[in-house]
Amino acid sequence: MSSLLNPSVPVTMESSWAGLASNTGLLRLERDTLVLEFETKDDVLKMLRSDVKSVAVPLAEVETCRWKPGWFGGKIELAVRSMSLLDGIVGAAQGSVMFGVARKDRDKASGFVANLELALAHRVVRAAEESGRS
Repeated sequence: MSSLLNPSVPVTMESSWAGLASNTGLLRLERDTLVLEFETKDDVLKMLRSDVKSVAVPLAEVETCRWKPGWFGGKIELAVRSMSLLDGIVGAAQGSVMFGVARKDRDKASGFVANLELALAHRVVRAAEESGRS
């Protein structure tokens, strides 16, 4: 997919280290995979930063992805079929995680979720066509 048609979306996640660190990242689609890259930065000294971590979730494992707009931005809610897919992501619980989106990135986030829903629907159609052939 073209980066113009499917931009990466800057996101935030829950704080970690008892609120002393923030977690930021990028969500993007790569073919049939949802990719999250993120890092943790300390909010006290502003000197410590983790390595960039990457989590790849196959679209076949995505249950739902919803855009929830708000006054000052919005949230992307992602639910997957297995808790282990979100292992290591701060704020993930029971196969679900919420990503914060800044106001300036609302259009990107809305478009991202629409593209993801379209990819999920396309995958279902392909599966139905293949089962009809056999």
